[in-house]
Amino acid sequence: MQARLLETDDPLYEVAIRRALSSPTQGVGAARELLHGIGGGKQGNTPLVVAGFERGRLVTASCALIGPGHSALLFLPDSLVTDAQRCATSEVVATLLQLAHNRGVVLIEALLPEDGQSQAQVLNRAGFEYLTRLLYLQRPVGDRVAPPITSDTLDWQSFSEESAPLFASTLRATYAQTLDCPRLSELRDTCDVLADYQATGRFNPSWWWLAKRANEPVGVVLLNGGLLDPMIEIVYLGVAQPARGTGVADALLERAVQVGRAEQARVLTLAVDRSNTPARRLYARWGFMQFSVRDAWIATLRSTER
Repeated sequence: MQARLLETDDPLYEVAIRRALSSPTQGVGAARELLHGIGGGKQGNTPLVVAGFERGRLVTASCALIGPGHSALLFLPDSLVTDAQRCATSEVVATLLQLAHNRGVVLIEALLPEDGQSQAQVLNRAGFEYLTRLLYLQRPVGDRVAPPITSDTLDWQSFSEESAPLFASTLRATYAQTLDCPRLSELRDTCDVLADYQATGRFNPSWWWLAKRANEPVGVVLLNGGLLDPMIEIVYLGVAQPARGTGVADALLERAVQVGRAEQARVLTLAVDRSNTPARRLYARWGFMQFSVRDAWIATLRSTER
């Protein structure tokens, strides 16, 4: 089996993308739409595509979208029935990891469905480690605000180029003893994290908010719009450790609801680590309901000079 990078002018380039997206029955337009919806087309970032060939025939493929924050999101087929298919796809993924490393990627993530055991075997062989199970939640924007809010002591600051360092330092402060994918907080620079958050969906700096109490930053909520759907995603919500349990998280969620209503969004969505029990209780009080589950796997690549 030969694994090789496909350039955009290769006639098999989009065929391989459809194979990696597990959508062989869908047209090229559907593949392009999905890539656009997860950030590739919007950012003008060409997907990195590696295909596996046997006797000149394409048998498997994987692709990755490289974000601006030295990270990438990996896709691989879900129809890997035989061990030969899994071995071939592992070789393809290993090749893709090396190519991604050469392009400055330091962290690559894959999100698998609950029944993705065959994909998990591929990732394990290629050097990935299991991170956690993510629960995807949503609530209609129009639902009433359930908890009583006492956020009158908070001041709010929206995101700008000038406030970016303050957002980054506050983001770091919210990582202290976090229960939401704590392993990730050890692996990435917060400026890279913010850059990737900006590349998720439809970024609007006026939807990113930092909360202060007595002029001290206590939390952030970062909201992005959907590209193809009238929804608002809470891409990150965090409270600095000293302010936890003081109503800041409720105030951040209230701010998210306010933005959603002002934008006439249909729903608010978010992802939460299954192990983060306090956050799950918070979201349940606000009427969030689970609609999907994904298992997160990561591979850390050796740092490259930037």
